[in-house]
Amino acid sequence: MKSDQASRGGRPFWTVALRGLALGALALAGSCVSPAPEEGAPGELTLERVVMFSRHGVRPPTRLPVLPPGYAREAWPAWDVDPGHLTARGYEGARLIGAWTRQNLAARGLFAESECPAEGAVFVRTNTIHRTRESGRAFLEGFAPSCGVPIAHSAGERDDPLFDAIDLGRAPFDPAAARAAIEARAGGDLAMSVARVRPAFDRLSEILGCCAPALCQEAGLSEGCSLGDLPHVWEDTPANRRVRFTGPFAQGGTAAQSLLLAYVEGKPMREVGWGRASAQDIALLSEIHAVEFDLLARTPYIARRAAAFILDHVMETLRAPQAPALSLLVGHDTNIANLGGVLDLHWRVPGYAPDDQAVSGAIGFELLRDAQGRRYVRVFYQAPSADQLRALTPLTPDNPPYLAYLEQPLCAMREDRSLCRLEDFLRTTDAVLVRETDG
Repeated sequence: MKSDQASRGGRPFWTVALRGLALGALALAGSCVSPAPEEGAPGELTLERVVMFSRHGVRPPTRLPVLPPGYAREAWPAWDVDPGHLTARGYEGARLIGAWTRQNLAARGLFAESECPAEGAVFVRTNTIHRTRESGRAFLEGFAPSCGVPIAHSAGERDDPLFDAIDLGRAPFDPAAARAAIEARAGGDLAMSVARVRPAFDRLSEILGCCAPALCQEAGLSEGCSLGDLPHVWEDTPANRRVRFTGPFAQGGTAAQSLLLAYVEGKPMREVGWGRASAQDIALLSEIHAVEFDLLARTPYIARRAAAFILDHVMETLRAPQAPALSLLVGHDTNIANLGGVLDLHWRVPGYAPDDQAVSGAIGFELLRDAQGRRYVRVFYQAPSADQLRALTPLTPDNPPYLAYLEQPLCAMREDRSLCRLEDFLRTTDAVLVRETDG
């Protein structure tokens, strides 16, 4: 099902009539907001609804060649689908996490175990490209097979501001300010972030066979330089567009992610890093990708703008009098990192570095109610481990995916740092977002 949601500011179609309920912007990014006085820890909590934002399933690299000449001494292994498309095994991995989510939510009383959900009980919206649309379809095949739950997405090609607010020019964004914020987050010099994960860069250089003499010479370095030695260079950025750089994190993050994707795709180990990479190496190299995204997507100046449409959707869904029991958005690792940066959330999926965005992993928001009718929000991260995805292991209560409730620094209750009162979550989240109207 296609929709015209982009023309409505990225809001889900069922909330258009509820727009008058939206909270106004309380403050610009960087505000310090303290929770209101607490009423004591709640007792038993009942789950009312869930909003999830998921990364798509396994895909090949989005471009060929994966890296420019000089970074790898051998050709990258071929894949059997077009660059960036969801693979058949990626589809199955997304189906398995959908089936497990149904089991989990049924055990908690939100859905029946097997029958089709009531009409309107499940809402799915994806970005427009193949891997996100197909991941949404696969999730539903596991969650509600043959039930005909529609999938909403905008009609164009990556034209939905919910997933691409900065690149579509729908967020007030100054590239110079973004670069300064990234450099400050790195400690004043991007090279300082390389030092944090130097063992990962050294191991990646060994696996790639980086760097070719011509690449070292072009960078003004002596022959035998490694990937971590290369300089960082900011790319020219059009006004009001996301900033990017070349150098160790740009090329290293792409390489590390490509090796991870080959691993979770289940490729023979002789095709994962040309037979030179182990499962332990894949987890180590994930540190490069995690730090790259910590800089480019979790930096608050960027995250508070890039995630504004997503979190507006989350807040509207949580506070609406009538809303789907499950709302699922399917997008990208960048979106997940943006959410983590805004809310200061942290996780670690087995097989990945801390805070790296797992394939088919999701951030979820639970709306809970206590016996007195007071409502609370818990945030979780769920994902199959790298090895579960590689083996396409069925996910069951005896073999569950990674699932962790996360501390919420913006609004956490003293008695339970994973729990916020609904009104505190709405107020503090709204206050740190930066939208078009903020200028």
